[in-house]
Amino acid sequence: MTLQGMLTILICIFVTPTHANWVGSWSANNSDAIVGLSTDPINPHSAKNTLIVIAYSKKFDCEPIVSVIVIKGQSMGQPIKQQTFKSKKNQLVITVAQREYRSETRMTEYTTAIELAAHASNSLIAALSNPESSFSARIGNTTLLSFEKASNFIIANQLAKANCK
Repeated sequence: MTLQGMLTILICIFVTPTHANWVGSWSANNSDAIVGLSTDPINPHSAKNTLIVIAYSKKFDCEPIVSVIVIKGQSMGQPIKQQTFKSKKNQLVITVAQREYRSETRMTEYTTAIELAAHASNSLIAALSNPESSFSARIGNTTLLSFEKASNFIIANQLAKANCK
C-alpha cells in the first residue's frame, strides 16, 4: 500500500464529515493554544475529536509548531509509527483567509489518534490573529477541520507562548 493510501485510510477512520464551517474559541492549556471539534461534546471520552494546536516547546526553542490531532476519545494511546513528509502532496496545509501555509510534516500514529505536526511560520501566526479569518486544515485532498471563525486566538497564543519556559 502506498503512503498516500495508508494516510487516507487512517484519516477516514478518524475524521467525520461534520467538521466543516464551525465557529469556535481558542483556549490556552499550558504552552498550547487549542481549538477543536467533537462529534459528542457532552461525552468526549466516546467521541471523535479533532484539535488544532499551536504548541510552544523548549525542545524547539519555543518556536511555534502547528499540529492537527484527530483522536477517538480523550487519550491518544501509545505511539505506533512516525513518518516525515517532505513532499508537498503529503504535507499538512493550513489555509487562513484563502492563503496556504505548509512545511515538512511529521505524522505520528497512535493507538487511538493521528497527529500531523509542522513548523508554524510567523505569517501563519499573524494570519490566525485576525479574529475574522476563516481557516481550515487538510492533508492531500482530505479536509481535517474547517472553522468559519475562531475567536480568542491572540490571548490564547500569548498565554501559551508565555508558558514556554
